[in-house]
Amino acid sequence: MRRLTAQVSHRRIVRLLALVAVLAGLVVPAIASPTAWAATAQIRLSPRVGPPTTVLTVSGRGFGPSEVVDLAFDSKPRGTVTTDPSGVFSSPLRVPGQALPGAHTITTTGESSGLTAQAPFLVRTDWPMFHYSPEHTGLNPYENVLSPANVSGLEVGWALTSNHDFDTSPAVSEGRVFISAGNNLYALKEGTGAVLWSKTIPYFIGFHSSAVWKDRLYVGGYDGLVRAIQAGTGREVWNYGTGGPVADLTVANGILYAGSDFGGTFALDATTGHLLWNTTGPVFAAPALANGVLYVSGRWDDGQLNALDARTGAVLWTGGSGINFSSPAVADGMVYVGSNDGNVYAFDAAGCGQATCSPVWTYQAGSAVASSPATAYGMVYVGSDDGFQYALDAATGALRWRVYTGGPAGEAGPAVANGVVFYGGGDGVVRALAALSGQVLWTYSMGEPSWDSPALADGWLYVGSLAVQEFYAFHLPG
Repeated sequence: MRRLTAQVSHRRIVRLLALVAVLAGLVVPAIASPTAWAATAQIRLSPRVGPPTTVLTVSGRGFGPSEVVDLAFDSKPRGTVTTDPSGVFSSPLRVPGQALPGAHTITTTGESSGLTAQAPFLVRTDWPMFHYSPEHTGLNPYENVLSPANVSGLEVGWALTSNHDFDTSPAVSEGRVFISAGNNLYALKEGTGAVLWSKTIPYFIGFHSSAVWKDRLYVGGYDGLVRAIQAGTGREVWNYGTGGPVADLTVANGILYAGSDFGGTFALDATTGHLLWNTTGPVFAAPALANGVLYVSGRWDDGQLNALDARTGAVLWTGGSGINFSSPAVADGMVYVGSNDGNVYAFDAAGCGQATCSPVWTYQAGSAVASSPATAYGMVYVGSDDGFQYALDAATGALRWRVYTGGPAGEAGPAVANGVVFYGGGDGVVRALAALSGQVLWTYSMGEPSWDSPALADGWLYVGSLAVQEFYAFHLPG
């Protein structure tokens, strides 16, 4: 009997051990084996394209429950995040400021499970409209390829020849360069200049710089029409008649702002082309937008800077004189604009509490200033018809430096990036100047003057010329 009991007890122990082994076999692989999760571990980025310093959201799933996940940008650690009990996480990640244009990889690795997931992020430093942004500062703050140390190595990457003058400032977006000449509109591949599509407009569109917002390209013409065009295909989506030739365009927050030689200032829904409001009086330069205020260069009938409520078009204040062709630039609470009377004006962007405002400072150049100012590094950069490029203290208007360029600036304005000022001169020479000192770092003779501002994007410099009818793209070799 005792022997039988011992045998039963032994069988129970064996069965218990077997049951434990079976349970262990079921549980352990579910916790420890990465293969079970490998098929589902993945991440998603939002957005997937942007400039350096973009703060994107990395969302992941399929990782271990409540485990620490390492984040990396091109294999360099960028912090950690802990998953929830279901293995899901969401975390911000800032793209490094030194990340160069092109494809990069974001990697996530679970510290406990060893699971890894990757997703691509594309760095671009687009130039979407005249003088870069709605504020028209002329500064691309994300350009990190060209610098005072290497800009002397710039060379022609490609050039486009047309039977018309290139007298507009290009727009650059999503690897495409948009430029108009005469009544032709071109979409070009950024790295090669290959024509992606071209479109002939019934009327002249020269002098009119285009603007890009989302998947739309906007351009004005001498027929008085503002056109919205599919950026990828060239198909016209809508058009709106302003009653007169259209100046350079400004687009922000789904609203397109356009000045017309005879029709005034127009605010249009950028998606539908529906008119939101308009004012009367001719306008010849691109309006600038900042903090809900639209700054419009003066008209022939008043020659003043007009500050409008961007929601309604109501005039908030006016100031200056002889301001016609220079587009305003807004930065650090100030508005800068050139004048035909030879002055550069600086106004308080908030106004002065009166209908007519006096400038905070003025600087008298040697001749008319139709050039659109650029502003960066505490300075205002602008050209004059006396042949000089000026750098003025943004707070006081004091002269910091000036460089003689051998020809009148006309309406050509400078562009700035990463410590360098680029200018297509009235003498047919495009120059790169050190932003802080004015030292000439690089020159290239185009043979004919440039009548508008260069553009800078993804390490490329774009500028057009007149009689030689060529549009140039410069880059560093290699």
